[in-house]
Amino acid sequence: MTSRQKRSGRPLEAAIFLLVSLLLVQCKKPTNDVGLGLQPEDDLLAITKTDTLTIEAFNVLEDSLRTDELSLSLLGNYIDELTGPVRTSIYTQLRLETPDIVFGDNPVADSLVLSFTYTGDVYGQVAPQYFEVFELTESLDIDSAYYSGRDFERDVVNLIEPGDETHQFNLNDQIFFSEEDSVDAQLRMRLNMDLANRFITAGEEVYDSNENFVDFFKGIYVRSASGGGGVATLNLLGGESRMTLYYHNDADTLSFDYTINSLCARTSRFDHSFNGSLSPLNQDGEVDGSNELVVQAAAGAKAKVIFPHLDNFNAIETRTVNKAELIVPVQDGRDTRFGVQSLLFCLTENEDGEPVSLPGQLSSLIDIDGDYDGVNNEYRFNISRWFQDYLNGIAAVNFLYIVSNNAGVSVTRVQLNGPDGDVMDPDRKMRLELTYSY
Repeated sequence: MTSRQKRSGRPLEAAIFLLVSLLLVQCKKPTNDVGLGLQPEDDLLAITKTDTLTIEAFNVLEDSLRTDELSLSLLGNYIDELTGPVRTSIYTQLRLETPDIVFGDNPVADSLVLSFTYTGDVYGQVAPQYFEVFELTESLDIDSAYYSGRDFERDVVNLIEPGDETHQFNLNDQIFFSEEDSVDAQLRMRLNMDLANRFITAGEEVYDSNENFVDFFKGIYVRSASGGGGVATLNLLGGESRMTLYYHNDADTLSFDYTINSLCARTSRFDHSFNGSLSPLNQDGEVDGSNELVVQAAAGAKAKVIFPHLDNFNAIETRTVNKAELIVPVQDGRDTRFGVQSLLFCLTENEDGEPVSLPGQLSSLIDIDGDYDGVNNEYRFNISRWFQDYLNGIAAVNFLYIVSNNAGVSVTRVQLNGPDGDVMDPDRKMRLELTYSY
């Protein structure tokens, strides 16, 4: 059921049974007064609270994410024992440190080094990885929107100097150029001398402007060809992420930077190969989440939560939703190597099937929450406004999606309990706590 037009009517007997159950069996006075100020004092006896509404849950594939010009970038691969291999890679332009560079008399290229600044985060088991850097043959445009499934045409030659392809993410070692000159830990890869010589012998017109240079060298694609080894979060805009040409001329030994800055078009690519019970996601299928759900960033998996019998509430005259809170426990006994996401979001769909935020999600006046509660090991979402909008015929569909926060700059994931609870602990289950008056 994906739209209001597709709602199917249930037999009258089912509606009567539901209403009787809600009003006579499951009714209890709320234990707190959240939302009660919406109703007059005389109406307090007509307030009902229940947490037994039917919920259906499924894992589905996350949509391709917009990843152009994000604050951080992901690079590397890792194998998640639960979900399967995850691969992340980077496309970016480079620009001139300054135009009109003059390399001097008889310039000779000594080396060319590509460096990326770490942010301090690595996900997965760290091990050496075989990296590849390719020259783009298709232009990037900073005014275009690019998504995580997009590929760009590139040359087939690996630009990394043979023998320097293998690196392991090391976030702790400083790089020392001399006793007085050092930088924080970086991923540094020497590029081949063919490219270095091509840069230093390029005509003066190439260096007249950034437009000319980007037309001459459209950018690079960086990836790992290894199965695993970890995914690092990189800061491409940190000032130290760049390509540096080291050279000498008749007078001196010098260097020149090809920078990555906010004017560079750049985007990330994410690839997942789901295995085990999640393998239907590879064909954009769905997986039953009655007991367990996985929410994974980087365009991985998301949870679809359906409330199939909401329409029956419209049989209760003058009903008003005081509070609707979705409680989603995190699975106990999870793999502690994978940290719990600090925040999850709820989305829904509009009439065109496009993902949209819940009403009020972007307003400071409504606290939808979604923060991880470490004490109770769960997430809570205040979906009251959306719930009431659905009953009033404003919201288009009767389901929500639970998705990752910072999904374009992270590969974290979390295991959640479904509406039937964990197999080992069926009482800790996804549920909707509804307080309403009539």
